[in-house]
Amino acid sequence: MDRIDARFEIYTLHVLLLYVRLRHENDRGATLAQKLFDHYVSALDNVLRELGVGDVGVGKKMRKLGEALYGRMASYEKALSEGDRDALIVSIARNVYEADDNEHAANLADYALASHQALSRQTMAEIEHAPQWAQING
Repeated sequence: MDRIDARFEIYTLHVLLLYVRLRHENDRGATLAQKLFDHYVSALDNVLRELGVGDVGVGKKMRKLGEALYGRMASYEKALSEGDRDALIVSIARNVYEADDNEHAANLADYALASHQALSRQTMAEIEHAPQWAQING
């Protein structure tokens, strides 16, 4: 099933994975992380406008999306940095699947942790050219 909220969740997860990797790099990485974040927020604004949300509505929806984004950043980054699979599963189940428990959340958490590790092994040049995400088996 293709839903706009599911797209938001997957897009957000990947932006956060890349943002975390870049932010912990040198000054160039921090600059790129900020540019990525700014581009992400701009893209969200554009999507809302393309969906027909008016100027007043865009502001309200962007505030709500911003709150969601910061909440995810806090929970996902903490779990990723600590390698806490269980905490990541709980966060993903709640945010992505809107459930307390979801079998798919474990698969997505494993993918996120593997991608976090894959990104940490890549050089800045490799990431700037084409970041490599974890491979999904099956």
